Amino acid sequence: MRMFLCLTLAVAILSGGCGAPETETVTRERDPHERGTDATLLSIIQLIASPHLHDGKRVAVIGYLRLDFEGTKLYIHESDYREFLFTNAIWLRFGPTPLRKEWQRLDGHYVLIEGRFLATPPGQIKLYSGSISDITNIEPWPPKNLIIPPGDPRGRFRWWPGRP
Repeated sequence: MRMFLCLTLAVAILSGGCGAPETETVTRERDPHERGTDATLLSIIQLIASPHLHDGKRVAVIGYLRLDFEGTKLYIHESDYREFLFTNAIWLRFGPTPLRKEWQRLDGHYVLIEGRFLATPPGQIKLYSGSISDITNIEPWPPKNLIIPPGDPRGRFRWWPGRP
């Protein structure tokens, strides 16, 4: 477990996590009648490495969504779910309202989620690295209108793994 934490911290430091986190506001094509979002786009690794910096703030994160019987979680990667790496996941709190049908269809896919990050892990067993509540948006990732820069090798493919 110590080795895993050291490795996680090393990755965060090498990716620039030791200074002030670089953030950007989420901007996507939306219905012109909708208000823009105030969520800050972050990686799950940034949330895990420095949860106190983002506690109580609106965030947008991309990860692997699992809607399980025991709870809903957002993992860094699909393999983290398969290998039971709970510290690489963030608990999702939906409250008493049921999940929207369009959100339920995204189970087992990569998604972008917008909500309020809480640094304190939920429950008595502190398995997860925080939680996201007040969720206002969940959408598939990558979006269908993703613009790939010229010269990017991914631009050659029209089919994304795991997508129809």
